[in-house]
Amino acid sequence: MTARGFETVEDDLEAIGWGLRQVSRRSGFSRARISRLKSTRLEDDGSQSDRAFRRWIADLARLHRRFYSPLSPAVPAPGNRPCLNGAGVNRALIIIGWSERFLAESLAMHRTELRRILENGGELSPRRSRWLDVLCDGHIDLPRPDMTD
Repeated sequence: MTARGFETVEDDLEAIGWGLRQVSRRSGFSRARISRLKSTRLEDDGSQSDRAFRRWIADLARLHRRFYSPLSPAVPAPGNRPCLNGAGVNRALIIIGWSERFLAESLAMHRTELRRILENGGELSPRRSRWLDVLCDGHIDLPRPDMTD
């Protein structure tokens, strides 16, 4: 929550790690429409599709705030899921909507280090893999709603 006592769409997009272009692609809303909504909060009035958009973004932001890093205490134990290899990481990047660069920063790794691991048949650590799995599952469970008026 911000000092103002509420989260705006802009705050939520920052928590998710999406820029204007990415959220426009994923939502089907124009950049101009999203720019208009960026400073609004969930409780603000608007069209039904605007409210659906804000709820969707707020739900995704809650997911990302809860699982803010692989070291987040909310990340469950790795369990029996295999560690993510290059293909698994690429799938996760597509589902979450992140770039390889953003993932490397989120993992506190240099992008080249991440790329070497993934291109040489390596895998992410169990904790990092589980974190990405949880974020992917969340994005799959929170698909873009129908935002037609």
